[in-house]
Amino acid sequence: MNAQPIIRSHSTAAKVFGLVAVVVTLFGAAGCNRLKARDLLNKGVAAFKNGQYDASIEDFKQAKDLDPTLLNARLYLATAYATEYIPGAPSDDNVRVGQQAVSEFQDVLSVDASNLSALDGIGSILYNMAGTPFDPEKYQESKKYHQKHIELKPDDPEPYYWLGVIDWTLVYRGEDRNPREVGSEARLSRRGNNQRN
Repeated sequence: MNAQPIIRSHSTAAKVFGLVAVVVTLFGAAGCNRLKARDLLNKGVAAFKNGQYDASIEDFKQAKDLDPTLLNARLYLATAYATEYIPGAPSDDNVRVGQQAVSEFQDVLSVDASNLSALDGIGSILYNMAGTPFDPEKYQESKKYHQKHIELKPDDPEPYYWLGVIDWTLVYRGEDRNPREVGSEARLSRRGNNQRN
């Protein structure tokens, strides 16, 4: 009996077994990371509900890192940043938190472009960031996200409300005058147009 083929077959079997063990280990580690990510997501949600926003942010970040496909971790992270943002407080730290919220919401949209929560979240945070200091471009950018919501779900009344609020804010703040004067000028302008016709 020739010992050479037996040795080769054992060597081949050992290589196949080793390869299978590596594949099983990798899949097992990925599954373990997904379980850890979901656990951290749940832990972050509990912290968020208890008003512990900094702790929830850390949990959501870790969940996102462990399982990049876990969209809810990204959405909750963005929402936690948005919650930490203080409208009207133009400090560098506050602006940074607002920008992180926008970035995380955009991250959600890069995975799911029709995610209404992310569209509304960006629209809302940009609206809040546009107030102090007054930034008409941010208001216009906020409007774009609400318009995307309307394109996806035209029966939803909320984005229409936001468009009206943004337009009113732009007229009111942009004119830097008493809103009654702006309204009077508009009425006079209409009268003048009607008299010409």
